[in-house]
Amino acid sequence: MGGTTSPPLAAPPPVPALPPESTLPPVRTFQYIPEPDPPFWTQDWFKSLSFILVLAAVGGWAYYQFYWLIRLPQERDLTDLQGKITHVTLVGHDDVLLEYTLPGSETVRFLSLATLSPSDQVFIAKLNQTILAKVPFTCTLTDSGGKETTVHVLAHNDNWAQCIQVADGSTSYVSLSALIPSDQAVLRLLPASLDFRFPLNYTFTGAPNPHGKVQLLGRNDDMLEFLDLASGKKKFIQISDLAQIDQSLVREFSPYLDDAPPQTSANRQSSDKNSRAENLPVNESSANSHQSKIATNILSPNSPLPATMLKALVIIRGDYSEGSGFIAKLHDQYFVVTNEHLLSGNKWFTVTDMDGNDLPLTGPLYGATDYDLAILKIPDNLAKNYLEVMPNPQTNASVRDQVTIAGNSQGAGVPAQINGQLTDIGPEYVQVNAQLAPGLSGSPIIDRPSGKVIGVATMSMTYKTDSQAPGITTDIRWFGNRLDNINADNGWVKLDWARFRDEGLKIRAAMDLITSLDTLIRNKPITDIPSQLIQTAITDFQAELTSAVQHNNKQEIDSAFQAFNSKLRSLADSTTYGLSSANLYPYHAKILMEMDDLRKYLDLAFEDNNRKYTNIAGSLQSQVLPSRR
Repeated sequence: MGGTTSPPLAAPPPVPALPPESTLPPVRTFQYIPEPDPPFWTQDWFKSLSFILVLAAVGGWAYYQFYWLIRLPQERDLTDLQGKITHVTLVGHDDVLLEYTLPGSETVRFLSLATLSPSDQVFIAKLNQTILAKVPFTCTLTDSGGKETTVHVLAHNDNWAQCIQVADGSTSYVSLSALIPSDQAVLRLLPASLDFRFPLNYTFTGAPNPHGKVQLLGRNDDMLEFLDLASGKKKFIQISDLAQIDQSLVREFSPYLDDAPPQTSANRQSSDKNSRAENLPVNESSANSHQSKIATNILSPNSPLPATMLKALVIIRGDYSEGSGFIAKLHDQYFVVTNEHLLSGNKWFTVTDMDGNDLPLTGPLYGATDYDLAILKIPDNLAKNYLEVMPNPQTNASVRDQVTIAGNSQGAGVPAQINGQLTDIGPEYVQVNAQLAPGLSGSPIIDRPSGKVIGVATMSMTYKTDSQAPGITTDIRWFGNRLDNINADNGWVKLDWARFRDEGLKIRAAMDLITSLDTLIRNKPITDIPSQLIQTAITDFQAELTSAVQHNNKQEIDSAFQAFNSKLRSLADSTTYGLSSANLYPYHAKILMEMDDLRKYLDLAFEDNNRKYTNIAGSLQSQVLPSRR
């Protein structure tokens, strides 16, 4: 059998030979080489610096806590702005109030920081603060007359503080406006909450029981019910018969009566009249059927006003100001018309007709939003004689019309009549050439051809400052406010008498302070200064300066001058303290805006001893010290 044989396998290709080792490139390797250690002296320097910084921080904190930041409580002599020194134990403080106790007493007291010397204020600012102004607390309240009363203050609202008399334990209510500004400031720092409850023991300021204590039981809009603690009998009294401050307080309480007062015909008539007096823009059918005499007769140019017109006049008297008013028919109702400035600033006022009868002050009181005008609602039966207001004098009157202004000129209490001519009729005011005088504010300006009122005599007083002349200048202008163009719906603001009175007293106190500082700037006699605060500052300065001159000690003399100047500047800064235009009625808000400008001027005048009018004390030296021979 035949077969084939396989061909032999091919041999693999030969492997190339490696080059000799000497001809290969060298292999590159990496090696870690540590850096050399720094010298030993560098390491010690960093350690030493770190140790010093840590030690300094710890030491500074310890110095601040245990040396610079002085801890409370502690004892200290405090010096007020008048130089009086009092030893106290400081308990705590915040930004405006200091809490302290007197030696031997645990009673906590409060003090406004603004009344202390600048050095004491700086010291107290460094103390650790604590929470203050907690009630109740004990303090001594000082009224504007300087009378001091120690009380436990329980609470307050915007107008009143509720207190317990320390002397007899009776509950009392203190009007904030009657207190000195520093006490007002302290009380206003307390939580403003006061749930007015009728006090168990109360003493009326005036009638009906000016000396005995009573328990107030309740009230409605007209009547007050109280228990005479001496006789044990329940009694009723018209709120309008109370003193103004008592009326203000009583109306703070929620109206309710435990028992109904006996319903006499007079009570019922009074209730009916007052119920109709609450809303201003209302047309009353009763007004259309009114049978009173209306003063609409046409007057001859030189004749005196008839009796029907004079009977419509009233006299406004307060403890601060006095002027005129008249009864008029407005918006189909009957009102006493006068100026707001005659009512503002008075603790009380009365409205008296020409027969000497006091008109009731129980009706609503309104103030014009844009003018110095006020109207008081009175019952219909008291408007037996009233004046009509001319609508649109620009159409119904003429320039050069004869006019008469009738009122309580110079406060004489009799209806003076001043004649003149109408010189201008504007959209808001009228101008006359009659010689108006104090006391005539609130008087009617009567257009003689028509016998109607075309305006209300108003004295405008504006204050200005001039960098070229010392002091504040006063610009007085007389004109007539028109009544016909005040809208019944939004032209009048209903005034709460208690609030309006308190606002006015604060404004009055601030203006007295401003005018008193102005008196010093003008170098007028110190007897012309109305502010008790300034009078006290001058008295203290007189005592210090007299002592320094007797000792012939120049350092004491300089210190007295500096302390007096510092006190004046502090008072200048505080003139409008606690007042905000946002919280005031429109009339008072306008006055406050003007006073703020005056306060800024006074602040600059007393800023430092390089100012032109700063060294007032020098010009006072001849007034407060006898001349040295």
